[in-house]
Amino acid sequence: MIQTILLPLSALVPRQDQPRRFFDPNRLRDLAESIRRVGILEPILVRPLGDGRYEIVAGERRYRAAQMAGLEAVPAIILDGVHVQEASVAENLAREDLSPMEAAEGVLALLTARGFAEEKVVRYLGELRNLRKNRHHPGGEERWQAHPFRGVLEEVVRSVGMAVATFLERYAPLLALPAEVRRVYRDAGYTLEQIRYLESHPEVKEQVLRAYRQAEATYAHFPVLPPGMAVRNLRHLAKGAKGDRDPLGSLMGKAEALAKGLERLRNQAARAAERGLEEAADLEEAADECLERLEAALKGLRAALGRR
Repeated sequence: MIQTILLPLSALVPRQDQPRRFFDPNRLRDLAESIRRVGILEPILVRPLGDGRYEIVAGERRYRAAQMAGLEAVPAIILDGVHVQEASVAENLAREDLSPMEAAEGVLALLTARGFAEEKVVRYLGELRNLRKNRHHPGGEERWQAHPFRGVLEEVVRSVGMAVATFLERYAPLLALPAEVRRVYRDAGYTLEQIRYLESHPEVKEQVLRAYRQAEATYAHFPVLPPGMAVRNLRHLAKGAKGDRDPLGSLMGKAEALAKGLERLRNQAARAAERGLEEAADLEEAADECLERLEAALKGLRAALGRR
């Protein structure tokens, strides 16, 4: 049974396994402004948690924008069923709100929820992808139909409104990538075109990964790579990898040196404080100055990466 109700924002809880991980702040602000003018036109999908709270199944972007718009309550549809994850992935796909990696991992979550280990799912997807390519060969159709995972895959993929062929060709290969690479591609919101370019240019890919590791180690909330960065910007990174003049490489090197200096100063300040030395305050001040320089370097890096 489906119910529609007005729920206070304070009663809503975002999902921990929400397939969508990135929310573009500019689009959020635009949506918040629209909500201020006309309200929320489509209810948020929720499911009851049993303690007066409701978990958001689909519509977290509307929920966040409603908070920005200053709303106290929002219209919601209470789902009384078991296909919660399917509803979440399907809505986000329909709205094109998921990046390719988020979409792939959303379907992966549905498949593992059926009791399959992630490693086995990835292996089965590779097998099915190869079988589908060879269906026109003698006996190929029979082998495709006989695969034990085919029926499960078709049921899950179709439940979120995606064609099986589309998933196998575009999204399944993403799940075979290393965990760190998947995380970076997901957090950056890369398009399939950008991912294909990086996978075919390992020297550029390594620069991207190094930039992310540096950002995480020094300034966790700094978005080093703008999610909408075009392929032409990624190609600009390749110049440094090929030995050409590389301003980005220089900026990365400066940020790395500052990060190491900051870590060293903080360790020295901590040791001095433990010993009760007067120089602890001076070291803390020096660390603060180093942090300011690091933030400036990271700001310059972000601007360089977003520049056409």
